[in-house]
Amino acid sequence: MSDAFGDLLYKLDENLNPVKLAPGERADMAAEMRLLKRTDLKEHGWVSTVFLALDHSHGQPGPPILFETMVFGGPLDSKQRRYAYWAEAIEGHDAMVRTLLEPTTLKLK
Repeated sequence: MSDAFGDLLYKLDENLNPVKLAPGERADMAAEMRLLKRTDLKEHGWVSTVFLALDHSHGQPGPPILFETMVFGGPLDSKQRRYAYWAEAIEGHDAMVRTLLEPTTLKLK
């Protein structure tokens, strides 16, 4: 990964806490991006939550945005939410699954 992203790159420590890469430390983005949770909802699609490794806050104040939940297939295909913390990403994943399983959501198909 290019040094142009230097201040934006993170890795997860052994406790799943994001840690900014040290100056000069290189990241293997394929290795750093990590699937945290996946839920297959058959015909309703599937939900994936990953660690992005690259801060997606786009310079906005606040903590780095490092996690993403996304829906693939089904009535909410491509719907996504991003998070700063592992715990809220997992909570958001579960909330997205519940939303997909709600009868009103299933009628969108």
